[in-house]
Amino acid sequence: SPFSFLYLLVVLDAAIIGSLKLSLLLATLSFCFFTSHLLLKYLLVAKASFDLLSLKSAATPLLSHLFGVYLLAILAGRLAKLLEYAEQEALSMRSDLAELSYQHTAILESLPLGVLTFDNNDCIKMVNQAASIILEQSKSELIGSKLTPSIRKFIRQSGGNGELQIDNEECTRTLKLTCATV
Repeated sequence: SPFSFLYLLVVLDAAIIGSLKLSLLLATLSFCFFTSHLLLKYLLVAKASFDLLSLKSAATPLLSHLFGVYLLAILAGRLAKLLEYAEQEALSMRSDLAELSYQHTAILESLPLGVLTFDNNDCIKMVNQAASIILEQSKSELIGSKLTPSIRKFIRQSGGNGELQIDNEECTRTLKLTCATV
């Protein structure tokens, strides 16, 4: 019957919102309502007598409804538990990731060596304080900007390993660079 689908939705909602016990309770109630609905259909609407043929024709939908409703309750309850566990794990991993990010930043900032990272488009993504001092620019100026043409050329020609001379208005500086793919 079209109402069978509504019974399944109630059981599914109970499993998602409540728990396995609640979904099994509602599956039992759903089965009782469906059984009474089917009995009323056979007794009042069809005015069928309870002979062997009508019992056989009533047993098939009853058993399939019983099996379907309880199977849905058990599977949806299990799925709800797994979803809750996955949410807890995601929260735990998010917390762990935040802690690792904090440690990563603390380690890079404590290094006396200048460290900067950039993407494939030569856009600077991260700079530690030592690199900011060496390049004589603030971190906020460096992050998001492109590598200077001299650094880009050096990386392409030497693979990023060796010494690079940088000339500015006041002096010439020699930087020892090492590139590593991350």
